[in-house]
Parts: sequence; structure tokens; C-alpha cells
Amino acid sequence: MKIFHLSAQVLPLIGLRVDKCQNQYRKNIQDTIKLCKTGCTKKTILERKEGSPTKKERLHYIDSVYCLNNRTGTTSTFEIPGARTRFDDFVVYHIQQTLFVHASGLLLPYHRYYVWLYEKALREDNGAFIPNRDPISIVISNGPTLVFPPATGGGCVYSGPFTPDKFQIRLGPIGYEPQGLQGGLDLSLVFSQDTRPTNFTKLLDGPGDVHGSGHFLMGTVGLDVFASPSDPVFWLRHAQADRLWTIWQGQDPRSRINQVWGTGTTGDCDPNVTLDSQITLGVISPPKKIRDAVLSIDGDLCYLYG
Repeated sequence: MKIFHLSAQVLPLIGLRVDKCQNQYRKNIQDTIKLCKTGCTKKTILERKEGSPTKKERLHYIDSVYCLNNRTGTTSTFEIPGARTRFDDFVVYHIQQTLFVHASGLLLPYHRYYVWLYEKALREDNGAFIPNRDPISIVISNGPTLVFPPATGGGCVYSGPFTPDKFQIRLGPIGYEPQGLQGGLDLSLVFSQDTRPTNFTKLLDGPGDVHGSGHFLMGTVGLDVFASPSDPVFWLRHAQADRLWTIWQGQDPRSRINQVWGTGTTGDCDPNVTLDSQITLGVISPPKKIRDAVLSIDGDLCYLYG
């Protein structure tokens, strides 16, 4: 049996490090937005707020997810028999693009635009925003070493807002499969020493990385790389991954915003991506180029992290 220990003194320092970098990012992004010519301004920009949402904000977000999961979708059931709702539309096109947008140069730009479209759909349906809770800023004062014993996890969700009687997922490996949900990071390498985009993506998309580890924590549905957006937690996890990328870019916007890396498929089988490489989104949106998703305050995108 393995017991993992995290120093109670180290965790607050990591949180402070992120906060410092985020403050620098916000300063730089305010300067950058002055140069944007697509309508995103200080007055129109949306903010994904830091910290724990209020009870009212949580309920509003949950209600918006319900609305999206009850609204009729646009995916053809002849093509995808399991698709029924607008929520399913988003899951379908993640399934179809999985082998192109993971462990590849499309990972971050695809998921940035993808999460933005999902948040846009929530706002249009019910006015909700994706709450951004920072799982890294853990404040502990003179406490003992934290011990995290192994846990079995898994099993159905029996309490809360996403029990089978309130929320069903429908897209399994084959056809229509309605069912209920089942359910040591050193950021200094990202924000100071490690300024190369290849190394940054390894932290977000490699063995033991922030992105992949989040999927393991989600449980059964989260471990299905293809259909993991079926779990509403997926969108919060990817907003957090996007936040890290955004803060990294915001340390030096002039040199980092247009940096791209990697190939166009999982496993490095394609030529390297460029700013003109295409992001395919099916019925959710017309195709976009990577250059449309490299900056969160340009083009269709207009948001920052609080």
C-alpha cells in the first residue's frame, strides 16, 4: 500500500506562486487588450472568477447544465444513435476528434475553443458562466504533513445534483446507452525556468500531468478519454488547464501567444501543426484555425481569469 505525503509548508507556496504569476498575467493582458481590433474590450470582457462560487452561483450553473441536457440537439441520430440533446452535441464531437486533439499540438487550442463554446451555450440558455475554482491554492497554517491514502473510487453517483434521476449520460461505446454518472505539482517549472512550449505541454499532457491526472480523479467516466465530457466536472477541469496555459502565455504575451508545437494527431503521426491548422467542431461550430484560439481576448474569444 502506497501512502503519498505532501508537505504542509510546500502547498501554500505553490498557491502563492500561482497568484503571483496570475497577477502578472492580468497586468499584461490588460495591456494586450488595447491592441485587439475584434471588439473585445475592458468593458466587454468576461471573467472566470477565482475561488469558490457562492451557493447561488453553483445552483445557477447546475441549472444551466440541466437546461443544456434537456434541449434538443442537432446531431443526427442516424449518424450517432446515442445523441439526444444539445449537451450530447458537445460529447459527440469530442468523441470524434479524440485521436486528433490529445497528446498533440491541437490539445490546448482545441479545448480552449471547445470549452468557450460550451460556456457560450450555457450563457445563451440560462446565463451561467463556468465557475473557476483553483484546486492548487490550498492554504494550510502550521498543519501536519498531509497523508493521502489510496482509495477505490468508482461506482454510481448517489447524491448531489447529478444522480441518475436528475442527470443521465447517453453516449457509450455503442449506440444509445442511457446511464448514471460514475464516478505533487511544481508550477515553478511552468512559470519561470521552463519557458519552452514543448516542456509546458508535457506538464499538461504527459505522464502524471495536470490534465491527465484530473481525468483519473473524475473516476469511471473521466477515464473514458473519448466520452469524458459526459461528466459535467470535465468542463471545470479543462477550464483549469486553459487557465494554466493562459497564465503561462500571459507572462510574455509578445513571444508566447503565437507559439505552436506538436503534430495534428495523437502519437506524432502527422506533420507539425501551424497557426493555420484546422480545429474541427462539427455541428457545434464552423471549423476554426489554431490562430483563432491562441489568445483568449481576440476573435470570438473575450474572457480572462480572475
